[in-house]
Amino acid sequence: TSTLHLRLCPSHSSKSILRMCSHGRFFCCLWPDLPDKANFDAAFQRLSTEFPGHVSDTLFTYLCDDFHRLPERGVHSRLVHSMSRKVTRWWDNKRLCARMLQGGNCESAFALTFTTAFQAWQSTLHDPSALFYIKEEEQTRGVGMQVVARDKLLTLRLSQSQIIQQAIQDIQLIDGRKFVIRYYLLFHNKKLFLHRRGAVIVHGELYDRQSTDHHVQIMHDFDQPVPKARLLVMHAQSRAREWHSAIARRIYEIMPALKPLIDASSQDCYALIGGDALIEASGQARLLEFNHFPAMFAKCKEFNEIVSQAVLHDLIGKVLLGASNEFDELQQPPSTCVQQSCLVDAGTRYPMATASWYPPGPRLQGEMTSRPLQVGNHHAVDCSRRMQMPAVSLATMHVV
Repeated sequence: TSTLHLRLCPSHSSKSILRMCSHGRFFCCLWPDLPDKANFDAAFQRLSTEFPGHVSDTLFTYLCDDFHRLPERGVHSRLVHSMSRKVTRWWDNKRLCARMLQGGNCESAFALTFTTAFQAWQSTLHDPSALFYIKEEEQTRGVGMQVVARDKLLTLRLSQSQIIQQAIQDIQLIDGRKFVIRYYLLFHNKKLFLHRRGAVIVHGELYDRQSTDHHVQIMHDFDQPVPKARLLVMHAQSRAREWHSAIARRIYEIMPALKPLIDASSQDCYALIGGDALIEASGQARLLEFNHFPAMFAKCKEFNEIVSQAVLHDLIGKVLLGASNEFDELQQPPSTCVQQSCLVDAGTRYPMATASWYPPGPRLQGEMTSRPLQVGNHHAVDCSRRMQMPAVSLATMHVV
């Protein structure tokens, strides 16, 4: 078996380390005190076993330039680094992400976002039962979130860091409960990839589309000592293939807005993005947010071994070795394009983003428009009671 030897790697942080494998050499510097370290270790260990003859002095880094200075390349012939936050913040920040989507005319793929309570209220005149989330533009995992009914909107006082996002209320359920899917995107070498694996976070309380209860709509405490929520491996779910395809269609739809991220990537520059999505009762996905440097560790053995370690293994393999793995490249279909959540015969490729999109041009500097959301006549569907594919047991799954 391959062994792993650790040495300090010269960089801004003494926690950054050099990993040397007996069957090859992998140099890397990781975010100091990163909880994901054990899963990175497992990914490098597996790569050293799969590529016993690998010899390279390339330095792989997983550092955020908001907090860390990249190490000097020094004796390394190549330094692979994560994309600068100066680029990714336009999608990591919920307010700026909404502007980028509007600039690409593809905001319908996401839950609609508003900067004022009046915009949100006016946009839903046709839907008095609508609910809304108040979110901090830079936060994730439900931090600082609250849910409010439409008739309470005009009493709100938003801070400068808050936005309003319309709730997707008619959704698919698991055991009568709301769930959110975490999927993974990789931007590398002018290409966009979507991983085949993901996680499903199932809320603890029974779902009620009109509830403003934090536990029903927001809380997913799967990492707490006594959690009510559950963290599941997506590929063990019977409808995983449908969900993954629905998410892929939405990513195709927003590719015009993502083009600046694709263009900013290179052979030595990558971005790993964790995205969140809901599945509507109609079967279509609705994207919620993007997270640069997504959490790749949880107090769940199945997630760590089947999802996190596989994604990190494929991330490193793709950017360092150009390996073919479960990161599938997303390319615009030659004869179809996705518009308004439907596949239509277009015969042309997506329009490309112009340089003025990054940062947004003058017409995007003002407040976001309030476009009405077409609410269907469908209702929540419990996926645990309407299965279309045979269930896959975790015991039968393995990392490939």
